[in-house]
Amino acid sequence: MNGAGEQSRGRALALFVGVLSAAVAALVAIGYWPTVRIAGPAAVPAMLAGCAVSWFAGLAGALPVLFAGALGAQPGQPRTMAALLATVVRMMVAAVAGLVLALLGAFPKAPLLLWLGISYVALLPVESWFVLRSPQTGK
Repeated sequence: MNGAGEQSRGRALALFVGVLSAAVAALVAIGYWPTVRIAGPAAVPAMLAGCAVSWFAGLAGALPVLFAGALGAQPGQPRTMAALLATVVRMMVAAVAGLVLALLGAFPKAPLLLWLGISYVALLPVESWFVLRSPQTGK
């Protein structure tokens, strides 16, 4: 891999992490008051945990897109395969982490799972944008 390709992937990842983080920050800012009002102050850590799980899932889903050329697909197919793999990775990370946190009982289950679902859906456009604008790595 040449240095320019690695630098391009690094910039793309940094931009993605910034946009993803800004989206999660906006969700937390918008959802704080309704969460406290409906479920009480004890639900705020659950809201943060649900959003954090979605953030990590989105980041994990970005990795197949960044390394699409390493998938060994035919020319023209790496981006499509990477997008499909990213969807599976993102869903599995969110499902497993959400299940683990819910079963551990460290957070109230209802707000945790509700905010996991809300943030998962809210971050889908961010990941789609990233897949569509990611550098062509399969050339």
